[in-house]
Amino acid sequence: MKALLRERFSEIFPECHDLFLVRAPGRINLIGEHTDYNGLPVLPMAINREIILVAAPRDDAVVELHNTNPCFEPRAFTISSDIEPYQLGDWGNYAKAAVQALHRHFARDVSRLQGLRALVDGNVPMASGLASSSALVVAFALAFLNANNLSMEPQTLAELLAEGEQYVGTRGGGMDQAVCLMAQAGHALKIEFFPTRVEQIPIPPGYSFVVCHSMVEAPKTLSARRAYNVRAAESRLAAALLGKALSRKMQNRMVAIERLGDLYSTDLHLSEAEIDFLLQETFLKDNYTLGEIAYMLGASEDFVCRKYLSAFSPEEARTLDRLKLRSRSRHVLSEGRRVRQAAEALRVSEMNEFGKLMYESHESCATDYEVSIPELDALVAIARESGALGSRLTGAGFGGCTISLVENALVEGFVRLLERSHSRGGDRTEKGNLTFDDRIFVAKPMPAAMVLR
Repeated sequence: MKALLRERFSEIFPECHDLFLVRAPGRINLIGEHTDYNGLPVLPMAINREIILVAAPRDDAVVELHNTNPCFEPRAFTISSDIEPYQLGDWGNYAKAAVQALHRHFARDVSRLQGLRALVDGNVPMASGLASSSALVVAFALAFLNANNLSMEPQTLAELLAEGEQYVGTRGGGMDQAVCLMAQAGHALKIEFFPTRVEQIPIPPGYSFVVCHSMVEAPKTLSARRAYNVRAAESRLAAALLGKALSRKMQNRMVAIERLGDLYSTDLHLSEAEIDFLLQETFLKDNYTLGEIAYMLGASEDFVCRKYLSAFSPEEARTLDRLKLRSRSRHVLSEGRRVRQAAEALRVSEMNEFGKLMYESHESCATDYEVSIPELDALVAIARESGALGSRLTGAGFGGCTISLVENALVEGFVRLLERSHSRGGDRTEKGNLTFDDRIFVAKPMPAAMVLR
């Protein structure tokens, strides 16, 4: 595939000679959904689906992009620290996100940054919860760095790109960029945030993670974007109210809780039981209006919209009602605990316990965070009936894939059972984005993104 990609690049750009390749893997998240932007850990691994691009430097400040998929039209833009985005959902915005973030980082130290030409290919299913968009951002970032003979530490680059990817309109965390840039073959990564810390944990031999697509796409820049950003806003609001309640309990000592994960600050010395009790006594119901939240915070509705709902226009923010603060925070805090327990189970090869935590995670994602859909729930039920030790949705939800933990000796039969139960619907989805091999496959833990000559 790489040789064919080089040939195609040379056909499009016959004047280019200093070619290089970049590969950036997708990922599955074994457990820890919607915890990263809340300051709590995740446990993903890079997989054997990747973005590959061929690139060559230009001698000016233009970035020129082509894609092997004819659905994605060529794009070109000029490097700057303030790049005008394309229409929401346009694939070129992922290149712009990477380039703008890097330009802002290097502009003061590098007198001249040059552009590049790139041809993009890959086999990470799009809008499937496998981090195709972040893999694309990472691939563009590595290509831009290489074209300019620049380098960055993987952790620093991951943090920069996590912030930079908000350019496309979603308020996510840093999991996808971190695993893409710091993965090791054969390992999962326990990643903690603010600051980023990574622990490599070997995947025990004898077990596999089987990916199964729900046949429902969930592009975070389109249909699922609002729901995703509402969940993030609900989490921030819950954190603010818990901080307010904690301040009162501590004789009005100022306690700044920016993210739910801040409740585990060593300065607070809160036990799990104390955190659970704080949650129960702060949120006496689940649904809150914007007015009720403003009153509880002692702030105006305008202030709440500006500080906590900035992902929405002022008009849209005021339409948000029935904000579910109790159930959202309950999921996030319990999911953070499950990640810690699952990491320990992985370290000692307690895979039955690991699988049990996966099922618990899916239930919490479905009922408390409400990011599952009937198709994902059905796949998890089928996996349980078919002998999986554990199964859950992976990624942000609202569509995409499940992952199931299966003993290697049972994988072949398990896949056959899934195939019989899971509608194939021909060789491709109606939108043409999924090949047959993308619907059910065994994920292999792969190494991090890299530049290849």
